[in-house]
Amino acid sequence: MLGVQVPSLTLKLVESATGKVHSEMKDKITHFTQLKVWQMSHTLFLSALEDIKHFPKDIGGRVVADQLIRSLGSIGANTAEGFNSNTTKQYISYLNIARNSSAEAENWYYKKHDANWLNKNLAEERIKVCNNLCKMFYSMINHLERRIRK
Repeated sequence: MLGVQVPSLTLKLVESATGKVHSEMKDKITHFTQLKVWQMSHTLFLSALEDIKHFPKDIGGRVVADQLIRSLGSIGANTAEGFNSNTTKQYISYLNIARNSSAEAENWYYKKHDANWLNKNLAEERIKVCNNLCKMFYSMINHLERRIRK
């Protein structure tokens, strides 16, 4: 979902059955918690809080847990902050940071997966969510950039 100061246009990004992201006209979004990307990142963040309880307590486990939580927290925080930006260009900047944080979180999930710190299927599911978030942010950014160019 997308809510920004774009007159009379708000989009909801939805994932089709094929996994492709596309836009659909919807009512105006009034709060960042209504954004699908924020909801997904928030759910992933809460899941990670549970996941890290089972990490090793050594330095490696603590470092990966810390980096994962920071990157996941950054996705939602930048989505929220960007939603309340004064300009579309500012919003795009925050969405780019959120997209990059999604890629960073995906990286940390690969490390958890390869270190066997998380069930393989669960790790792959989390990686897929990160990847989908990246795609959704990319679509949102492209849409906003096209609107600026018009």
